[in-house]
Amino acid sequence: MKKFIEHLEKENDEIKQLEEKSRRIAMHDTLTELPNRLSFLNSLELRLSELKNSKSKKNLAVFFIDLDDLKKINDTYGHKIGDEILKEFADRISLLMKSDASECFIARLAGDEFVLFSESDSGIEKFENQANLLLEQINPSFTIKNHIPLKIRASIGISIYPNDAVTVDELIDKADKALYRVKTSGKNGYEFYKQL
Repeated sequence: MKKFIEHLEKENDEIKQLEEKSRRIAMHDTLTELPNRLSFLNSLELRLSELKNSKSKKNLAVFFIDLDDLKKINDTYGHKIGDEILKEFADRISLLMKSDASECFIARLAGDEFVLFSESDSGIEKFENQANLLLEQINPSFTIKNHIPLKIRASIGISIYPNDAVTVDELIDKADKALYRVKTSGKNGYEFYKQL
């Protein structure tokens, strides 16, 4: 009987581990190990709901980040090198945002698109600083598997709750529109939606 109970406990532990692994796979990007689109949308929805219910005066910014010209690197050096750049970029921005004491959530949407949201009690100056830090973090060359150093740049579009929008879809859409403006005006920079 004791062995039977031990066997059941072992099976139960294995099932729990598999469930946890499945949850992680469902909510994280397998390449970068960052949260994925679904995880980002759920987290942003929850945070907006908390801000609305608390009648908070905080601003929340959604940053839509796109790596400039990664396709050229994929075409020249292959997708494995492109994937390594995506992983290195994810590591760099994760470290950068961890050093920021405020609430910040980073995710990979798809391809070379990343998103994050961040909060501020004191207007948009903090978001400007974060955008500049993100661009600086990308500036150093990426040296991947003994290849020549590869230069990558990024374009960032930013929308702000509650000034620009109050829903998840609107905030992402407006950040995407701001990103498009950066992409069409020379890349390698950032813009706020309200400046459009």
